[in-house]
Amino acid sequence: WADRFGTEVRERYWEKMPALLVRDNADRERAARTLVDLGHATNALGLLAITVQDGGPADPDLVVEALGKATSDFPASGLPMFVHYVTSLLTYLDDQPQVDRQRLAQLEWRYLPLLEPHLPHQRPTRVLHQELARNPDFFVEVIEMVFIPEQDDQEREITDEQRQRANLGYRLLRSWRTTPGSLGA
Repeated sequence: WADRFGTEVRERYWEKMPALLVRDNADRERAARTLVDLGHATNALGLLAITVQDGGPADPDLVVEALGKATSDFPASGLPMFVHYVTSLLTYLDDQPQVDRQRLAQLEWRYLPLLEPHLPHQRPTRVLHQELARNPDFFVEVIEMVFIPEQDDQEREITDEQRQRANLGYRLLRSWRTTPGSLGA
C-alpha cells in the first residue's frame, strides 16, 4: 500500500517496517524481494530464513541475491540472529540443485567468519571444502593467500585486506579434512 504515496514514502516504509511481523510465506517472499530491491537485503534475510524454517519454498535466486547484497556490519546485539539467518539460508541452498556451486562457494567465503566450528549455529563450509579438494587452482590460490612468498630481500607492505584474506584462508585450510584431488575434476 505504501506504493500509492510515492517513491519516498515507499522507501521510508520499507526501511522502517518490522519485516518479521509478516506472517504469510508468499507475503514474506514479496517483502524480501522489495527489501533487496530497495537496498535492505540484510533485513530480507530474516524473512527468507523464517520462510525456509516454516517449510515454505523460497526462491533460491532471491536467497542468493539477498546473501550476496547483505552487509555483514550488523549491530552486535543482532549478530546471533544474523548468524542464524545466514547459516539457515546457506543450508537451504545446499539442497537446491539449481544453485551454482561456484556462487555458493563465494557466499561461503564471504560469510566464513560466521561459519566457525565453535559458534552455536555451526554450518560447515561444505562447498568450499569440496572446491579445495576438487580444484587444484583454488587450492593453490588459498595457499598463496596464507603463505605470502618473500620477495628478493624487499620488505613487502601487507594491506589489511591481504591480512584478512590470509586469516580467512588459514581458517578454511585449518577446518578442511579432505585430501587434495580426492574429488576429481
